[in-house]
Amino acid sequence: MRLLPLCLLLPLPLWSADPILEPPTSAPGNYSRLATGHFGAVEEGAVIARGFGPEAAWFNPAGLAHEHRTTLSGNASLFERVDMEVSGDSSSTPSSALGMYPVFVGNSFPLVEPEEGRPWVLGLALVTTESWNQKVSLDVEVDEGGGLSRTVSFDNSSEVTGLVPTVALGVQWNEHWSFGANLRVQYSSYEVLANGSQRVLDADRAPVFSQSSNSSLDLSVWQASAGLGVQYRPTEHWRFGLMANTPSWQIAGDGDAKFDLFFSTQAVIADGRLRANDFDVEVKQPWSVGIGAAYVAESWEFESDLLVFGDPGSYSLFEYDSDLVLTVRETGSGNVTTVNEAIPAATSNSQATYIASLGGRFHLNERYALHGGMSYNRSPTDSSSGENAFRDVDLWSLSLGASRSTDAVSTVLGGRVSWGEDRDILVEDLIGDDQQLASLEYLILSLTFSTAYRF
Repeated sequence: MRLLPLCLLLPLPLWSADPILEPPTSAPGNYSRLATGHFGAVEEGAVIARGFGPEAAWFNPAGLAHEHRTTLSGNASLFERVDMEVSGDSSSTPSSALGMYPVFVGNSFPLVEPEEGRPWVLGLALVTTESWNQKVSLDVEVDEGGGLSRTVSFDNSSEVTGLVPTVALGVQWNEHWSFGANLRVQYSSYEVLANGSQRVLDADRAPVFSQSSNSSLDLSVWQASAGLGVQYRPTEHWRFGLMANTPSWQIAGDGDAKFDLFFSTQAVIADGRLRANDFDVEVKQPWSVGIGAAYVAESWEFESDLLVFGDPGSYSLFEYDSDLVLTVRETGSGNVTTVNEAIPAATSNSQATYIASLGGRFHLNERYALHGGMSYNRSPTDSSSGENAFRDVDLWSLSLGASRSTDAVSTVLGGRVSWGEDRDILVEDLIGDDQQLASLEYLILSLTFSTAYRF
C-alpha cells in the first residue's frame, strides 16, 4: 500500500519513501504445500483415485468406504529445514529455519459393515495446511543518478499457521463405484513484523534523506467449505477418482496493525503513526477440482493426479479503521503540520493455478514397500503487488519413502525436498519507489513419519 497522495502534500523529493503499510509474509502462497497423509505424504498426494482409510477424508472421501475396520492414522514432520536466499543488486542474504509439527491426524469408523448392506464409513481429520516461521533480509544499493545513491534495508519475520478440522462420510455403492462428501472448517493466522530503512547520499556521501519504519500485522480468519468425491474401479487394475470442493465461505475474521514511520530531509523532519485494532478481514479460498487415474498391479501401483484451483478474483482483504497520522516539522521555520491520511483497502490478486503430481509404490513383499512421488505446485500469487512479494514461487517437490505393514499396524518413513525461485521481486514492493529487481530462492528439506493402527 502506497502513500503517494500524502507525499505530494509534503515538501519531499520525488525519490522519497513511499512506505509499505502491509508487511508481506515470506510464506509461499502455494496451496497444499505440506506433505499430508499416511501414504499421501510420500507419494506427493497422488491418491485421489487410490486413497483409502482416514487420509481419504482429506484427499477424496469416497475412499473412506474401502477401509472396513476402525483405523487411527497420523503423520508428522519430524524435521523441516527451510533455506531462503534473497539476492539484491549488491548483496545476497541467506536465512534458515528449523521446524517440527504434526501434519495430519485422522480416524475412520465403519457405520455399516459390508455384510449388513452398503458399507458406510465416517472419517474425522485434523490437517495442518501451513506451518511457517521464517525471517528474511534484503540490502540493496541503487544509483539514483546526479551523484546520488540510495541504500535500502528490509527485514521481515513471518509466522503463518493453517489448521483444518474435517468431517467426512463415504459409501461403497457397489463393486465399481464409491461416493463421499466432506466438510472443512479452516483456521488461518498470519503474524508479520517488518522493519525497513533507507538513506539517500550525495556525491560526498552526506545524507540527503533518511527514513526508517516498523510495521506489524496480525490477522486471523475462520472459513468453511464442502466437497464431493467419487472413486470408480472399472476393472481389477484400473482406478479413477474425482474430487470437487466449493469456494470457502467466511465465518469470522479480524486483525490488528501497527505502523511507525520516521523520515528527515534537509527541509523537514516527520514521524507517522498508525494503530488499527479489530478491523474486519476476509480471505477467499477458490473452488478446486481434482482428477486422478491409477493402475494397480500385483507388486506395484502408480497414479497421476491434476488438482485445479479457480480464480477468486481481486477483492478487499481488509481496510484499516484508523488513519495514518503524520506530523511534519519544517527545520527552517519550525512550523508544524499534522496530516491525517486515510489508507486504501488492502486487496488480494490471486490467480487460477494447478498442482500436477505423480506417485506410486513398489511392494517388495507382503510387509515392505517403497514409495515415491513428484509434483509441480504452481503459485497462485503475483509478485507485482506488494503484499505478495516473496510469495510468487512455483515449487517442485520430490518424495521418497519406505513402509512396513502388518494386519494391524502400518508405519511409513520418508523424506522430501522442495525447491523454487522468484526472480521478479521489485524493491518497490518492499520499500521505496525504485524498480530495482531482487530474487528469492527456496530449498525445503523435510523428514516425515506416518503410522496407522487398524482395530
